Amino acid sequence: MSIAPVQGLPDTAFGARVAPFVEAGVLDATDLHVVRILAPVFGEEDPEAMLGLAFAVRAPRLGHVGVDLVTLAARIAAEGAAGDAEAEAKLGALPWPADAQDWRRRVAGSPLVGPPDAEVLAPFVLHDGLVVTRRHFRYQQRLRDAVVARLSGPETEGAGLDVPLLREGLDRLFPPLPGEAEPDLQRLAALVAVLRPFTVITGGPGTGKTFTVKKVLALLLEQWESAHGRPPRVALAAPTGKAARRLEEALREGLEDMGIGGGTREWIRGLPATTLHRLLGFRPSNSTRFRHGPEDPLGADVVVVDEASMVDLALMCKLVEAVPACARLVLLGDRDQLASVEAGSVLADLTAGAGPAGMRLRPEFAARLRALDPAAPVEGRVDPAAPQLADGIVHLSRPRRFGAETGLGRLARAIAEGSPESLDQAVAWLGGAAGEGGRPYPDLRLVPHGGEGFSDRALRWVVEGYGPYLSLLRAGPRPGQPVESHHLEVLRAFGSFRVLAAHRRGPLGVEGLNGTLGAALQAEIGAPGERSGPPSSTRGGHYVGRPILVTENRYDVGRMNGDVGILVGGARRGEVRAVFPGRAPDTVEYLDVARLPPHETVFAMTIHKSQGSQFAHPVVVLPARESPLLTRELVYTAITRAVSRVTVVGDAPLLRRALDVRVQRASSLGGMLWG
Repeated sequence: MSIAPVQGLPDTAFGARVAPFVEAGVLDATDLHVVRILAPVFGEEDPEAMLGLAFAVRAPRLGHVGVDLVTLAARIAAEGAAGDAEAEAKLGALPWPADAQDWRRRVAGSPLVGPPDAEVLAPFVLHDGLVVTRRHFRYQQRLRDAVVARLSGPETEGAGLDVPLLREGLDRLFPPLPGEAEPDLQRLAALVAVLRPFTVITGGPGTGKTFTVKKVLALLLEQWESAHGRPPRVALAAPTGKAARRLEEALREGLEDMGIGGGTREWIRGLPATTLHRLLGFRPSNSTRFRHGPEDPLGADVVVVDEASMVDLALMCKLVEAVPACARLVLLGDRDQLASVEAGSVLADLTAGAGPAGMRLRPEFAARLRALDPAAPVEGRVDPAAPQLADGIVHLSRPRRFGAETGLGRLARAIAEGSPESLDQAVAWLGGAAGEGGRPYPDLRLVPHGGEGFSDRALRWVVEGYGPYLSLLRAGPRPGQPVESHHLEVLRAFGSFRVLAAHRRGPLGVEGLNGTLGAALQAEIGAPGERSGPPSSTRGGHYVGRPILVTENRYDVGRMNGDVGILVGGARRGEVRAVFPGRAPDTVEYLDVARLPPHETVFAMTIHKSQGSQFAHPVVVLPARESPLLTRELVYTAITRAVSRVTVVGDAPLLRRALDVRVQRASSLGGMLWG
């Protein structure tokens, strides 16, 4: 049966071949454009090979580094259908090549595809079963080479350490806890980070990653002052401005109770955090190139990067290349969270060979750890087959933020464990089943939504959740209270509660929820006499009390993608300006609404955007139907934003099915790193 080309496609064999995939929304014009330009240059005329290469161009757009053509048809059917019988039938009817193995061979034989080490560089590579653009393959190669170079550099395993000072510091900062039976993995992580030029500290929510880094910084300060007579130059960074501020805040919290001296406390408090783009020297004229790199490395002795799971392949490659060989690089992240929005799953690849427990140590490095610290818990973690990379990966497993025995702690561990039994238990606990103490967990709640929309019960929970922020906003400053102090209280109250959604569109997506919630809160928003627009407006209406989310980096006004602020009254009646958390602790910053970067209302935000944030009580809204976005990683990321309690709005059977779906990103970086 012949299929007419889609409008806009060339009337060629290639145009006719890809037409059904374009009609089905599986490929788009961008995917085809690259292949159409390159094919005549390299003499490629086979439409089957060109079809496969179009999918390789498509892959990074969906977060994959490359594409496995053998499993592609089944994957697209599973991801795109999402339980919809009509969609499943439509995708199942796509004219895929009859023999997927032969299809891959035809693509591999294309003049557009070359071996990884070819002298004449073809624009595509077939590596480890994946068809990858040469650009993304080179990012993988460069990142692997940069990591290997760090592991074999002159400072490997702590050359020049003041050993007595290190031992004294470990004992002071990590004293034995009375009745503590579990090994102190935070102490082990700190020792590894001091010794190694490259360390990855992973762990679930509240397992103490930033708590550990505070003590790592204290130990390194002592070492640098002993060896060099000065503090180390420290760079703190995160993928987004919001995550950078959270890192800064977390490092300043609780320093008085950690055995850290006064001078060291003030030094840590004075360390600023920034975005990775700003750290590397972002160039507005060229978004893919930075000022710092192998030829102009960062002027830092220690680089700490939080929320590493959010860092994509290209950015991580440029980061590792920019860190000087003699510096310490410490990555913090949760390997069970969502991967980056852009191509790659770098944190998962970096930890892929670390084993289920997250730690494998070479015998010689384990002996070095034990020689420096007789308390180092290396038993059961020694593996003669472990590569050098494994020595620098420490997985923290004990939750400390909300306690291992709380509902939140148990829920997070059950989802991360991922066995059918633990996932069944997780959904049951949310639904009110008795926990370990014989009673339901008060910090977990599952509320059904009303079919395709929000139920009255769920809406009532949300209105109550935003109550403290609304009350403060209506009341205005207390007598004698500076307006800046009042606005800081409003921001903090708003930041303690948030609605998180899986989708952007639809009645249960961010856009629909912001409209629903704006209308429900209409009578509650704004102080008397200050309102300047309709509270239900969600399309640029500037009214007092409207929470906004910045959606674009704007260095000229100091606002980053992900920044959350609130519109408040100005000095003159009727004037509206935006207030944001300040860079300095306990401060705020103002911006005229006329200078605001692109932004949107944020009563609700996507789960992806919530990464790097914590809320005392998030309300997680699931879609009414199965969705390719609804995965275990998405649910885990959402519920681990909670500090005190979590409410999930959705259908229990749908939630349980979602927990069986894992994000599977096509990448060969893990094989490159681990062999």
